[in-house]
Amino acid sequence: MQSIFMYAGCLSWVIVVGMTSPESARQRLAVGDKAREQREAGVSAWVIAQRMGISEVAVRKAAWLADTFPPETRRGLGDVLDELGPSHLEAVAAVSDHGIRDALLAAAAAERLTVRDLRRRVADAHAAVPVAKPTQQIGQVVILGGADELSRAQRAVERYAAFTDAQLDRLLAGPTGPAVRGLTRAAQSLAERLGARPPTPCPATPTGV
Repeated sequence: MQSIFMYAGCLSWVIVVGMTSPESARQRLAVGDKAREQREAGVSAWVIAQRMGISEVAVRKAAWLADTFPPETRRGLGDVLDELGPSHLEAVAAVSDHGIRDALLAAAAAERLTVRDLRRRVADAHAAVPVAKPTQQIGQVVILGGADELSRAQRAVERYAAFTDAQLDRLLAGPTGPAVRGLTRAAQSLAERLGARPPTPCPATPTGV
């Protein structure tokens, strides 16, 4: 804590410059709980903001996060909420599968991911099971899924492979667990078939001009 004193004539002001640590996700959720309590009591967002000394936007956002991450979810996340910031919660709030959402937050805390990196992983998670649609046809062979979709699915599966056992349990227990298992079985089946195929010969290198 640092104090700076300023004097003007017989009047004096004291300006206190506080060096505080960044707000944790748990602290923001606690603010949201208080905002919700007052909101449910009929207090307007403006009055709540004046009481708390924050903006109305901050009040609404904190209350929204508290609604999105109820107490039972917070208990499951544990210390993760102390290691992440509010923006990490915002980055995963739209993930409907709570198993994936919690696993992403746990990975973000363990790997000290930035909010930007976490958003990338959220995008990969959304693309884990790409929509199978014909995008290209070569002769009688239909190629399902574009290169970008398949690349995102690959990155998502690679992320899942790096999860801890606890994170995998949350992922597989969620609504998309069966789809993730199905994608894994399909990838394994394709890998076995590709492994049994002879190597593709390299094209002959032309000589001369």
